[in-house]
Amino acid sequence: MNRQRKKILVDVKKKSVMRTSSGQVKTSWVDDEPTTIAIYDQSANNQLTYGSNGARIKQYDAIGLSVRKDFIADHFKFYESDGTVYLVKAVNNEGRLSQLYLEVMKNG
Repeated sequence: MNRQRKKILVDVKKKSVMRTSSGQVKTSWVDDEPTTIAIYDQSANNQLTYGSNGARIKQYDAIGLSVRKDFIADHFKFYESDGTVYLVKAVNNEGRLSQLYLEVMKNG
């Protein structure tokens, strides 16, 4: 995969967890700095795996490449200009670029 091939500037939102005065945990998404990511659609590939109960589950919809290394699984969303929303499901920071395993969100 070439990071230069399909670079997209995306708006980034980070998960913020706060406690209210009553002690209830409140989750919200706050703006983070926009970043450039190369996103590759993986829906044509069949990455089905077997879960613990034997059911076949799809792991992710797309792969993203970024030079940014601070992404955490389930704590970041990417918003494309066309309205597509991605949730970071897993991250691999082993190489020069971060590999982001993304799920397309239906209701952002």
